[in-house]
Amino acid sequence: MTQALMGFEKVLYIGTAGSTAATQVLDIVNIKVTETVQYGNTISRGDGTSVPRVSKRAVSLEKVVTFNSLNVPDNTNIATIMAAATAETPASRLISMKVVDVASGVTEFDADVDISIDRDAQLSAEQDLAFVATVDRSERDPVV
Repeated sequence: MTQALMGFEKVLYIGTAGSTAATQVLDIVNIKVTETVQYGNTISRGDGTSVPRVSKRAVSLEKVVTFNSLNVPDNTNIATIMAAATAETPASRLISMKVVDVASGVTEFDADVDISIDRDAQLSAEQDLAFVATVDRSERDPVV
């Protein structure tokens, strides 16, 4: 019987925008790669004797990576991600990112990204950093 892949078997790498990410980021809690399809309508009104049927065609594909990290002050990689997320110039906001499922060897994401951050500090829990990485092709085209 084949075993199910576990969450810890997925890892996240970062690097300099324009290059493939090669530095594994530790202290990551959750990683999620979301793939969305955007559609354009191809509906036709027909001859006016019946209600038109909705039809669509794929026009774009979008991948977004969301991940959470503990707020560990001496983790230089998390500090690099936070610096990009809070930078004010577009070029300073970019880093390269790669997500790999180490158990299967599949690279699920490989692109330069712009980072957004959400800081959560609940009274009864550890400080949590929630990041959203959106593809940017200023430096290179996304690979996956």
